[in-house]
Amino acid sequence: MEQPPDPVQEVLEKRFGLTYLFPYQRLVIANILAAAQDETSHHDEAATLGRQIVILPTGAGKSLCFQLPAALLSRPTLVIYPLLSLLNDQARRISEGGFSVVQLQGGQPARTRRLLLQKLRDGTVDFVITNPETLQNRDVFDAMREAQIIHAVIDEAHCISEWGDTFRPVYLEVGNALARLGVPLVTAFTATAGEKVLGRIRETVFGPSGAHLIRGNPDRENIHYSVIPCLSRPHAVARLFGGTGSSVQLPAIVFCRTRAETMMYAARVGSVLGMDRALYYHAGLERDEKVRIENRFFSSADGVLCATCAYGMGVDKPNIRTVIHTYLPETAEAFLQESGRAGRDRNQAISIVLSDPREARRYREATAPTVVQQMVFGSGCRRDPLLRAMGTEPESCTGCDRCDPATGDGSRLGPGESETVLHIRNAVQQRPGEYTPVEWVRLFRGVASWQDRCRGMHRTPGFATMTQWPSADLQEGLEQLLELGMLDLRRGRLTATQARRGFPHAFRKPRKEPGSSPQRRPQMSAGNQPGRD
Repeated sequence: MEQPPDPVQEVLEKRFGLTYLFPYQRLVIANILAAAQDETSHHDEAATLGRQIVILPTGAGKSLCFQLPAALLSRPTLVIYPLLSLLNDQARRISEGGFSVVQLQGGQPARTRRLLLQKLRDGTVDFVITNPETLQNRDVFDAMREAQIIHAVIDEAHCISEWGDTFRPVYLEVGNALARLGVPLVTAFTATAGEKVLGRIRETVFGPSGAHLIRGNPDRENIHYSVIPCLSRPHAVARLFGGTGSSVQLPAIVFCRTRAETMMYAARVGSVLGMDRALYYHAGLERDEKVRIENRFFSSADGVLCATCAYGMGVDKPNIRTVIHTYLPETAEAFLQESGRAGRDRNQAISIVLSDPREARRYREATAPTVVQQMVFGSGCRRDPLLRAMGTEPESCTGCDRCDPATGDGSRLGPGESETVLHIRNAVQQRPGEYTPVEWVRLFRGVASWQDRCRGMHRTPGFATMTQWPSADLQEGLEQLLELGMLDLRRGRLTATQARRGFPHAFRKPRKEPGSSPQRRPQMSAGNQPGRD
């Protein structure tokens, strides 16, 4: 007997040019369509399946899960995005799929807004895309209610928890707004959600009626995770991209904590790769500048983008080979979202975290270390704490510097920095208590004043042996060695301590001698900065 045609498969092939759906995609789509068949009932199984939380890893094809049903539904689909850049990007992509799209956002001219809302009321629209703030606009809300939205999609739903309770409380009103609109089908999508975030999505969006959970394995098997302890992050970044034997593959993203750091790291990367290949991105840029940078990086095969977390969500550049973190994200969700920018084409990629002894100390002193701290400083496989935080029981590691025999246990310093540590300690050991940290910076860099030369600095072992290190990087390196207990300050001058067993493990906890009391390490004062070079 001939099988009846499969409408999903027909749309998949004719509309999207694809022949295969992943099992999770087919399940999500089937639930949406089954619920749409009887949207008037709020008690049967089909209607329950129309309220879903879908957790699928980056690159698993979440967009197809709501675009394909939209081609078979008779009324518009509403998609809520967190960022303006995502609205613009997704409006373009959805339009390319042959759909009619209305994009509603803040700052639109009144006449443009009226025309878009009238188009929505006329029933000629497949998709409405907006953000949580615009959803609260009275005119927009009324037009959507008249259009009878059949399916609401909340993309990047982890933002409800991470942003709604802090700087974007309007996110907490999304569930109420959808209820007042009478939207029968609601799907919340995210790539990462631990139990806390998942609970907040359930509570805020779906309320007591709950939601059907579809959770894929969050493990990105093609990403290799590694941690590099370093004395100076800027110097480590420059060496990773331009050092001898550097194996970092491009394109790459360097995630930075602040706007100023994006510019600083871009300058350091540009100094070794060329400024035409180094870009920076942060929320403070003008919109036109953001678009220009996004387009340049998207089309680049060998570029490096230094960015804050303002860049990343929803980015669909498939060939990013390396993601570097110069700081530790607060949550496992944030780390997986950002490191997951790499390898969306499913080819091999690498995630690198740069860390320093100060963070190791915070980890040791923390009563409840974060998941990312455990991943970086704890023992065992890097993947384990990340996957457990996402509610998945780890099976076997598919690549990290602790489990990979070729990279050892991840306790090494950065490229070439073990030798650098030995070099600094040996030099200080030969002249203990003779120079201040600032004078050692000048000595290693070969920048000696007339007074320095009168003291014989230019004849000191180590003179002019680190000319490639900028003063600020070298100063930071000395501070890290003081933090590690490999150098000491006595009356403001450097001495070398006895090397501890296990060197060069950068994060070994300094042993406390019997009867000793904790002492704060003297800081290199701001008034003793290196002079003009």
